[in-house]
Amino acid sequence: MPVAVALSSCVLLASLSSLDAPASRSQRSRMMQASAGWPGWLDLPSHAANRLEEWCSGLQKINGELALPQLPQLPQLPQLPLPRLQLPRLRPASRRNGGKGGPLDNTLSFVNDGASSGNGWALKVQREGVRVWRRSVPGSPCDEIRGNGMINAPPKAVLALLRKSDEQTIRMYNPMYDSGHDLEQLDSNTKVSYGAVRAIFSFKPRDTVTRCGVRELPQLQPAAGTAIVQQAVEHPSMPPRDGFVRAKVLRGVLLVQAVPRRPSVTNFTFVQQVDAGGIVPAWLMNSIIAQDAVVFVKRVGAAATSKRRQKSS
Repeated sequence: MPVAVALSSCVLLASLSSLDAPASRSQRSRMMQASAGWPGWLDLPSHAANRLEEWCSGLQKINGELALPQLPQLPQLPQLPLPRLQLPRLRPASRRNGGKGGPLDNTLSFVNDGASSGNGWALKVQREGVRVWRRSVPGSPCDEIRGNGMINAPPKAVLALLRKSDEQTIRMYNPMYDSGHDLEQLDSNTKVSYGAVRAIFSFKPRDTVTRCGVRELPQLQPAAGTAIVQQAVEHPSMPPRDGFVRAKVLRGVLLVQAVPRRPSVTNFTFVQQVDAGGIVPAWLMNSIIAQDAVVFVKRVGAAATSKRRQKSS
């Protein structure tokens, strides 16, 4: 239809333009004859305008009749709540409460749970005399990892190694350790310590603020032992530092037990739940700790044996 309107306009313009030229008598005669067959042809402009108006009116009616139906309003989809992982609230240790709270407040229960054969622990690795278990923790993406192995050194030697805080000794079983120091001595067996480890690949270096307590457990079964219990805390003298990502030992224990009738051998167990912080996903950190657990137990054993040899020579 628009093409027809355009063609009619071209004919109209051509006809009107021909009126401007002088006409001969014969031309005027032919024009008059033609007008007899189409009365009022000089009213062609108004006729065309009327036709155009009618066509537009009809087009509106057609559009009204052929209008596409309105799509029904889609129902509002329910908002799906995102999971919120509630991590334990960490509070600064204080002298007034002696650093109590969390695993340190009930060490025997925590160690029994960590060293139990059930309670969700699944054996993942058994290699070179070391066994590694793993279990999920409700409400946290960070798994707990447990490693256990026999060390050819007396319990006192292993405990002395783990209680030392100098960087050279710590690097014997943790080569990624960079630097650290004690922030506060809460009592004779409890302190708050700061530690930093080197960067790995493109990840920023990590640091930790951890409350550490040494607890004797004479009633522990099947043999008495000594536990170094760890838990991340906040401390006013060491807020988060620029260039470091604050990692958290959510809870951990280093358990040293004697082996019946074998005084020069130690049954060593560690349990750790670590939040590496930053962009490192929890599943990756869980895998790294589980894979490194065998090496860690072997390093502790080698360091304890080396220290014992140095002392005896």
